[in-house]
Amino acid sequence: MSYAKSARSKTAYKQRRASDKELAAIERARRVRRARLRRFGLRAGAVVGCVAVVGAIVVGVQSRARAAGTGPANMASDGIVLLGTESSTYAVHNDALAPGDEPVPSGASAADGVLPIVMYVDYRDPQGAAFWTASSADIAGMLADGSATLEVHPLALLDGAEVAQPAPVADADPTSDPTTDPTADPTTDPTSGATTYTATGDYSARAAGALGCVANFDPDQALLVHSALEQAVDTLPADGLDDDALAALVADAGVTSDDVADCIQGHDYTDWAAQVTDRAATSVPFDIGSVTTSPVVLVDGQPYTGGLGDADAFQSFVTQVFTSLDGTDLGTTDPTTDPTTEPSTEPTTEPTIEPSADATE
Repeated sequence: MSYAKSARSKTAYKQRRASDKELAAIERARRVRRARLRRFGLRAGAVVGCVAVVGAIVVGVQSRARAAGTGPANMASDGIVLLGTESSTYAVHNDALAPGDEPVPSGASAADGVLPIVMYVDYRDPQGAAFWTASSADIAGMLADGSATLEVHPLALLDGAEVAQPAPVADADPTSDPTTDPTADPTTDPTSGATTYTATGDYSARAAGALGCVANFDPDQALLVHSALEQAVDTLPADGLDDDALAALVADAGVTSDDVADCIQGHDYTDWAAQVTDRAATSVPFDIGSVTTSPVVLVDGQPYTGGLGDADAFQSFVTQVFTSLDGTDLGTTDPTTDPTTEPSTEPTTEPTIEPSADATE
């Protein structure tokens, strides 16, 4: 009796052992399978993540390359042409250049009845900023009364260069008789007593590209942004503004479009800025032949060589250009003294002029 019971007990024990082994084998197989699935999932996730990152980089590079190849809309001449009325300024609208196309000169001349002012400028340049500080109000007045246009060409000349930082200039004596000689050496020469610093980074190209972004998406606000970029020059660090600060500067000037902010932070027109700088150094459609310095200011194609910080000298030069146009409509009117000059109501250049409803004064 005891022997039979012992045999049955041993048999049950062996069966339990076999069952336990089978269950253990099943559990091991399940764990192995789960581990394999987990490893596969991690690998697949890593691959998908890498593909997503690479895809985003490729899209960004392609977008930037496409922008560099075509350039911004409304800058077919590599510059943006601005006109005005008493209440607003606005841009001449034109298509972006196709890849491989050469820039198309705006063709503006005094023969059209409006005096063209052209400015080539690097937005790191204190001398360009000094000119704009001194003469922007007079230029805005000529835009408002229709006697002039302004064509702004942003350049990237000073990245990595020695930049003259102007010394503070004492206020001029308000009772003094300002010079009207455009060749005179004014006391407001921005290089007088200046120190220099080495510009680092690529701010000149990014700032020029920022104006390209504005021209492409909100062109009628370009004058406001140009002014804001010039006003920022005196306080720029050696690296210039970073992307966020540059986008904020443009937004503070009145351009709040997400497209513009994305364009600036994506450097969409930074490569284009380098290309237009190279083109200007090779050839420009004026007798000066090329532009390799900043600023270069032309009035009806004639270079201004007077004091950059001397508004009276620049106005004298403008008057000289006007009076030299004897026999033309402009030659009979001095834009610096006659605010009643009627603006032209017909566009005189081939591109379509479309002032926006919200163009800024």
